[in-house]
Amino acid sequence: MAEQNPDDQALLNLAGVAALRQGDLFAGRAYLEEFARHAPEDSVARARLGWTRFALGEGEAGLADLEAAVGKNSKMPRSELKVIRQYLAARRFDDALRATRRFQRRHLDDSTGVILEAVILRAWGKGDAAAAVLHEAQDSRPGDIRIAHLQAAIAMQGRRFDEAREHYHRVVGRDPDHAPTLLALWRLERRTGNRAAADGWLKRARESLDTALRYDPDDVTATLLRAQVALTENDTETAAPLIEKLENAALIDPRVIALSARLAVAEERHGDAARTYRRLLNIRPSTANVLRLAEAQRRAEQLEGATLTLANWLKKRPEDHRVRFTLGTYYLLLQAWAKSQTVFAALVEAFPKNPVARNNLAWSQFKLGNLEAALDQAKRARELAPDNAGIKDTLEQILAAQRQGAAPKRQ
Repeated sequence: MAEQNPDDQALLNLAGVAALRQGDLFAGRAYLEEFARHAPEDSVARARLGWTRFALGEGEAGLADLEAAVGKNSKMPRSELKVIRQYLAARRFDDALRATRRFQRRHLDDSTGVILEAVILRAWGKGDAAAAVLHEAQDSRPGDIRIAHLQAAIAMQGRRFDEAREHYHRVVGRDPDHAPTLLALWRLERRTGNRAAADGWLKRARESLDTALRYDPDDVTATLLRAQVALTENDTETAAPLIEKLENAALIDPRVIALSARLAVAEERHGDAARTYRRLLNIRPSTANVLRLAEAQRRAEQLEGATLTLANWLKKRPEDHRVRFTLGTYYLLLQAWAKSQTVFAALVEAFPKNPVARNNLAWSQFKLGNLEAALDQAKRARELAPDNAGIKDTLEQILAAQRQGAAPKRQ
């Protein structure tokens, strides 16, 4: 009906909502775009358009729509938080802080704003300011679980595990069945190598979530966490229906998309995993997500596509050395020696004491026939890591080629 009456604003909006409920994001976007053109003052429809754009991977346009919507409507906290997260992910710290302080003014009783301010200041390199904000938040809200979790995360980052454990135990002391904290303690103990304690916390989390879902089967948070626990335990039989339930709820939620991708990996559906991680990266760009996407592409035998994914990421974030190292490794797998040489030469310049980067540079140079340079790098790598078997093997192969008086043919 809306197609026959394009000027009918109400029908355009209704048609867009109907299309989204049926899972047709492209049609939904088209209707909502047309409605927004006729009714730019409708902040709810504008926000709906923004979320749809994010689901379609149109991050910048989605951010612009949500910013316009929350600028006019102070009762859209979920969209406000999405705006803040997007600014933070893009390292637009000024904009993130501005949006966070707007959120604080509008939601005075919600500690989310001050927590986000501390997170943004830390990411911005303003640790003292972040600590001051967090200390003030703790004094005014001593029972806030999220503040305790952030304090624990800061302690974990500084490898102050006992301090982190105290923060988490304080929460569990008040709420013994708080599943997110039980899972946080599982991660902490796993990281410190205390396997028995970690297993105990995971078991308690599973039992707590099973109880919560018996009382309220539609509890989205409990469903999400229970699916996470199931995947952690490689229990895809339990995870699959939980994730399907979340997907059927038509939630445009990065956590649900991440779970779908993890399930695809666990079931070795690597092509599906790559497509799902692509959606996740479009909605929530991060180093971890781009590496997950590239690994899924590699497992799906799309290695060249994986290198393109990583190279495109580095065009926007050239300082991301974790991605650069992975890109160099994939070039080695492709035997693209000139490209791997370029990547690892840059990494050696940035991290001269990294033996693996030097070893990989040496191997690339060796394969390109530059025996003298390869030998120099291989010796330096061996000095940095004398007990590394792979580095020793590289040096021995180069020395053997030197004794034979010939480098490998350039490939």
